[in-house]
Amino acid sequence: MLGAFSFSFGEGVRRTDEAKRWHSWFGKLTIAAIFFLFFSSHSQAQTDSSNSDFKKYGRCLFGKFNPFKNNVDSASPTPPWSSENYRVEDNKIYILPVVVHVVFADPNKAAGKLTDAQIQNEIQVMNEDFGKYGDYNGGSLGVDSRIRFCLVEKDPNGNPSTGITRTYSPQGKMTTANEMAVKNLVRWDQRRYLNFWVVDQINGSDNLAGYAYLPSSMVTQDSIQQEDGIVVNHKFFGRNTPLNINNYRLGRTPTHETGHYFELLHPWGDDEPGPPKCGDDKVDDTPPCKGQFTAKPFPSGDSCNHPWQCNNRRQIENFMDYSFDNCMNTFTQGQVLRMRKAIRQYRETLISYPNLVKTGCYKLWNDSNAITENQIDIYPNPATSNLNFYFFLKEKQNLSFTFYDALGRLVEKVDNIQAQTGSYNLYLPNLKPGFYSLLITAPDKTYVKKVVIGER
Repeated sequence: MLGAFSFSFGEGVRRTDEAKRWHSWFGKLTIAAIFFLFFSSHSQAQTDSSNSDFKKYGRCLFGKFNPFKNNVDSASPTPPWSSENYRVEDNKIYILPVVVHVVFADPNKAAGKLTDAQIQNEIQVMNEDFGKYGDYNGGSLGVDSRIRFCLVEKDPNGNPSTGITRTYSPQGKMTTANEMAVKNLVRWDQRRYLNFWVVDQINGSDNLAGYAYLPSSMVTQDSIQQEDGIVVNHKFFGRNTPLNINNYRLGRTPTHETGHYFELLHPWGDDEPGPPKCGDDKVDDTPPCKGQFTAKPFPSGDSCNHPWQCNNRRQIENFMDYSFDNCMNTFTQGQVLRMRKAIRQYRETLISYPNLVKTGCYKLWNDSNAITENQIDIYPNPATSNLNFYFFLKEKQNLSFTFYDALGRLVEKVDNIQAQTGSYNLYLPNLKPGFYSLLITAPDKTYVKKVVIGER
């Protein structure tokens, strides 16, 4: 799960005895998820004691140790400051620019041994998992999220980049006390880049896999917390690398944590003290289930065990559960709608075409989203005095912009805008803070947009 902070710290956890000790500390934060390698459930009915791996590792701690105000119970895909534009589903494939920061204490050990090819491999894994394709994503439950990831080609200054940074520091062995020290070593603008930090260890353990934060705990209309991003233990990054561990070799930890980064919770909801209860992840098509459970393949290797919980067959295939990597293959339609809504509301700058141009990821957008009809995007929205438009037009057109206030009064009109595919900036210092309807008139069509002007 994703809370404010998820160290493959966080709210839902695959827990070893060591992880349980850390969980008392983690409970002070609202995090996204610690993706533990294997998970030892705190519920007597949820583990298979014959599997020694359960006693060694955990998948993900999520959500209770963050000092920020939001928590799992208040997590919502509809923030009050979001405009109507971003509550409307579309058919676009969203492209997320990614930078991976490798922080290591020894270049010849642990994260220091992670190669560029292994990092590129993990991005491919995430694209397959979120796209529901590839050799490891069979099964009939999941759907294509129409979300993809791109290792950036430009750094924040516009210089060429591989999308990978490498930083030598003793902080590579991350602890509960030095999260910000690690992230302060290297961080790219979180509104423009999805930051991964890949580290040697988390809290002195090879068993803590990763964590992330729910955007509802990180992002407001005007600011973003510096903790925002995803931390992963190097042993859980990449598919079938020499550094991977046993049943977590398919790179599903970053997939799980990115689900939290997009506002997904664990299927059972929050981890409450006491016996596990039937929980709710605020998604209708993920069946209720009871606490943490690690599904594993049967000895034949052709299927995984599905417990019957809360009058339902547990959906152990779900990427947000704690199953072994080769049992996972599913984001449901409900989860996809929640993720895409969260992206539009909290992370719309990331996926905006101008940002994809700046980060070098626009080619993937172009390849994924053919211009079959004219489209006009506004960025950012809410805005202040400057409205940035991106036009996707099959041919050059003459446009006029007409703004109406909440009472339907005409307040601003701009004519004769010569538009073609590309960006356009409109400076409107006289528009007061408030909600506006914008009519964009083209020769063949009128576009209606909602615009929010914030306080300056």
